[in-house]
Amino acid sequence: MSRARSIAVVGGGFAGLAAALPLVRAGVEVRVYRTHAGRVQTRAPSPDLPGWRIETGAPSVTHRAEAVFSFAEQVGIGRPGSAGSRWRPMAPLARDRYVADGDKLKPVGVATLGLRQAAEFARGMVRHRAPGDDETIAEWARLQFGHAIASGLARALTIGVWGCAPEHVGFADAWPDLHKGLQGASPMALQARLASAPAALDAVSTGTWSIEGGMGTLGELALQAFLGAGGRLVEGPVTDLDAIDADAVVLATDATDAASVTSDPGIRALLAAIDHSPMAVVHWLAEPQDRPRGFGFLVPPPDPVLGTLFMSDLRDEPNQPWAPPGLRAFTTMTGGLANPGWLERTDSELVADVVNRHARWFGAAPVVVAAHVVRWPRAVSIPAPGHRARVARILAAGRLSARPVHYAGAWVAGGTLDDAVCSGQAAASHVLAGEA
Repeated sequence: MSRARSIAVVGGGFAGLAAALPLVRAGVEVRVYRTHAGRVQTRAPSPDLPGWRIETGAPSVTHRAEAVFSFAEQVGIGRPGSAGSRWRPMAPLARDRYVADGDKLKPVGVATLGLRQAAEFARGMVRHRAPGDDETIAEWARLQFGHAIASGLARALTIGVWGCAPEHVGFADAWPDLHKGLQGASPMALQARLASAPAALDAVSTGTWSIEGGMGTLGELALQAFLGAGGRLVEGPVTDLDAIDADAVVLATDATDAASVTSDPGIRALLAAIDHSPMAVVHWLAEPQDRPRGFGFLVPPPDPVLGTLFMSDLRDEPNQPWAPPGLRAFTTMTGGLANPGWLERTDSELVADVVNRHARWFGAAPVVVAAHVVRWPRAVSIPAPGHRARVARILAAGRLSARPVHYAGAWVAGGTLDDAVCSGQAAASHVLAGEA
């Protein structure tokens, strides 16, 4: 099959730009269609208070986000730890993480476990048991570690990423590499093997990283590079892929939007079957009362408050502080798969609920100076059992259609920012290779 000469990329987020940039630099005619004008997810000034900035997308990535770092190199940001890099590490203060346990916040770590729980954890770490292909994270944790800690461990893992209970997430679908590694090793043996393997980044670059001005800087520079290389940007929604004149399409949206513009009924049904967690995110400023410091905390379901990031503690960035002097900034995620109705609450209701719940965990009601609410009806895709097989069918059918359609987006893998970028890069590779 010959390589496409013109490509339409539907979606102007990280997945779309990660596909569009290498394509246009390879001499392909590329148009990016995006519904929402303005900056790609970014840390932007709040309309409510001067000097306050909020992160409307992912605030950071870990040192394992290889696709994001390679994408950053393409647009001139460099890699963490390299000379002239625009990456900044999270502040040392942000290393402490907590989980809500009743009315208290407890530090995350084995040291906080009771004797029985610590024994169960130790046994689970040395037990070699190959996880099944269809196990959920809840099932895997119960069979690997036992009942004493399985619930808390699994819930903390899932609520922090997908906003749902561990019963909803497939172990092999969420962590395919870990699932594969555990086929032949215990968790402890696998951990030791990974620790001794050569790191993709230098030791100085491990940890959690963000970019000067917020992660949206990466999207902005990618868009500028795309336009500078001769790419075209088309503003406005796409309602029918058949109306777009191009040799091939990269459909870089979430699965629900992709289903709405796909004509194939079989593919549309597969896309529509992919669940998403809805979230209402409350960004708020408070007076610096006596509070825990660190990265933030998670709240096990079914509580509609999913967790809070301590934004003021995340980075030492004097030129672009998260909050005005004398205040602390927080970001609280609410809703999730079990509580979709929280998106229908008014801003004042959401803020009041956040204050009331944090009064329990903080020991006193926070004095909120300002708040800003952002609603995400499909905040993150959920890799339910069978997700990988479903995605493989979608990708294969798209490439074999009369006009190839290459799908991209965080939903193609586990739902992270790195997954979004990786899927866009993979789509571009398939286009350039002329693969059916």
